[in-house]
Amino acid sequence: MVTSEALRIAPLEWSLYYKRGAAEAALFYSHSATQRDFAVARYLLPYWPNLYFQEGRIWIAVGEPDLGFEAWTEALQRSGQNAPGLYGQMFNVIKSDASLLDRWRELGRANKECLLVFLQNAGPFEFQVELQRLLSEDRQLQSLTLDELKILFSAWYQKGDKLALAETLRGRPEWQKIGWRELARSYADYQDYRQAYEIVRQFAPPPEVPQKTPQESTAVLQSRFKLNPTVDAGLALYFAQMREGQINDALMTLGQLTAFPGSPKYLSYLEAELWAQKGQWKEAWQALARFELPNR
Repeated sequence: MVTSEALRIAPLEWSLYYKRGAAEAALFYSHSATQRDFAVARYLLPYWPNLYFQEGRIWIAVGEPDLGFEAWTEALQRSGQNAPGLYGQMFNVIKSDASLLDRWRELGRANKECLLVFLQNAGPFEFQVELQRLLSEDRQLQSLTLDELKILFSAWYQKGDKLALAETLRGRPEWQKIGWRELARSYADYQDYRQAYEIVRQFAPPPEVPQKTPQESTAVLQSRFKLNPTVDAGLALYFAQMREGQINDALMTLGQLTAFPGSPKYLSYLEAELWAQKGQWKEAWQALARFELPNR
């Protein structure tokens, strides 16, 4: 091999041992030769987790998952705070193989941040299994930070039992402050639109809305808006209609304004308030979701 010739010139160059090991693995040479070269590369560069990751990737590619996961275990142990990112890269390598996915799941159990990466990528059944294990070991989830709880509740909504999530959050007010978006969405998914609306109103800060105090009549402002259909003109008309108690007309005005490209988000908030006044909770929720949960 060319790398063998190069090693005679630079016998302490770790990359040459790694490349020769990779070539030996691809050509199905004896495992002992490949393992020897990988071991020398690791000895010469012991603190680079990616080297262990790449070694594991090669072993898995040639049908040796035991050796691959041994290398990946070392990679995670040496990664420190970068372990979740490396664990996520492993998923991209093995995501199409169910048997390797199960081993990947077990590999991440010891690290709660890796476990969260798993939960974000798991199927519904695997998610439920690991969630129940987590809750059996830490019922209060005290081992998770606020940011990690946000990730968990988001994954729970996407992958798990939404009704169970809603019941869990409903029973833990301190968790509602973290997972209120998922709680509201869960209520809406079960068509409890009033609860969904009220949860968002409880936790989402209201927007800053430009205040208009038009002196002209609604008829004058209506004509002005037709001639010059801008957000400012429409907002002046909306405030005048609200002053006169013309809720339905105000809703029509907001509907026109929200159809403008790039219209301010607060318009959907105002629309939601009006639908709530009318007791039409589905419409109120849909408008409020456009304001606070645009990625739904």
